[in-house]
Amino acid sequence: IPGINDQHVPRIAEKMAEIGQKHRRDVPWVEGLEKGIESAKKVGKRVALVSEEKAEDAKALRDPLLWPLVKQLVWVRASKEDGKRLKLAKSPAILVLDPAAEKPEESPLLKIEGKRLAKELEKPLREFLEKK
Repeated sequence: IPGINDQHVPRIAEKMAEIGQKHRRDVPWVEGLEKGIESAKKVGKRVALVSEEKAEDAKALRDPLLWPLVKQLVWVRASKEDGKRLKLAKSPAILVLDPAAEKPEESPLLKIEGKRLAKELEKPLREFLEKK
């Protein structure tokens, strides 16, 4: 870029980081399945229970491609106990649950297992949400 020199680089990097933070889309996590079910009932949404080994496993959910879909669910970070109780074979896993069901965790409406990129999550989530 004409007119830009080494002294401008730190300020440009600072401004880019500022813009990134301003427009960052974090998943609005609810901690614990019971709280998530309660929240989902209040707002009339389904629960997306996420079992993950590491926080960065869920970074695909912050992708702009998924954001319109993310907003349609209440996102719950499963505790280790939840993961064991639900006998999830792979981590990370996403289970979409009906909060109105008597035992929602026993009959997931959608189950996605294994680490996925945003473009790999988009199709099953979109198809599920379109038919609800």
